[in-house]
Amino acid sequence: MQPFLTIEYDSLNEEGTFSEGDIMTGIVTLTLRKDTKVKSLFVKLKGDADVFWSETSEERNDEYSAHTRYFKLKQSVTPKDSDETALPQGIHVFKFRFQIPPGSMPSSFRELDGNIVYKIEAKLCRSWRMDVTASKELPFISKFLPNIQSPMVFKTSHPASTMFSCHSYIVMELVLSVKNSSSKKVTPKLSFKKTVTFYAKGTSKSSTEEISRMVFDSIEQNDEKELKCVMKIPANQAPSIQNCDIIKLEYTLKVCRFLNLLLFCFFF
Repeated sequence: MQPFLTIEYDSLNEEGTFSEGDIMTGIVTLTLRKDTKVKSLFVKLKGDADVFWSETSEERNDEYSAHTRYFKLKQSVTPKDSDETALPQGIHVFKFRFQIPPGSMPSSFRELDGNIVYKIEAKLCRSWRMDVTASKELPFISKFLPNIQSPMVFKTSHPASTMFSCHSYIVMELVLSVKNSSSKKVTPKLSFKKTVTFYAKGTSKSSTEEISRMVFDSIEQNDEKELKCVMKIPANQAPSIQNCDIIKLEYTLKVCRFLNLLLFCFFF
């Protein structure tokens, strides 16, 4: 019968997430139905970004792909000084410990055309036998998200948008000071959008999705009002990605149909 292999890691926080520089510990459990000679048993921790998409026209089908490796760490849990290690029947538990590299790396991300995956994997190798593997993905949240805690203020007399970094559960407190200097009634609107861009072979593919929209009460001509609202980033939205060369994820807050507007955003 095939050996049974599992891998478990210890959580560092309630969310179970990891970031740059974190220490990861855990165990590999190997269950053997009989005495077995093992060539090697090792654990790998790695982080990779991949994109792939195709574009079809009447004349041709073009495929685009790109790959970025952020790190790959490997640790053997069986002796390295012998070709094979004899293990008796039963349950064997091996500990492992890794430190995730400290450099800037993007958060976990997964869509149809691309993904950023951090994975812990155990592999059992035996002579003349198929390898046995066990793996788990890590929820990775980058520490390098600029301006999350910074207030944002801009003033304009034209429809405008501003781009910023954010992640799920962030709350935006918005204050709109609107002065309608026109001869018509205006209705201020807020649109919160997500744009994902994939890059490969010198070209790119982008898609934009509106996450939420707010419509305020109309403001009469020559009137001025201060509008307040709170916008919460949905929990299923991935963090901003600005530190990956093949995937970019940006959030945009757009304000339209106004005159002389002052917008203040605070993230907490």
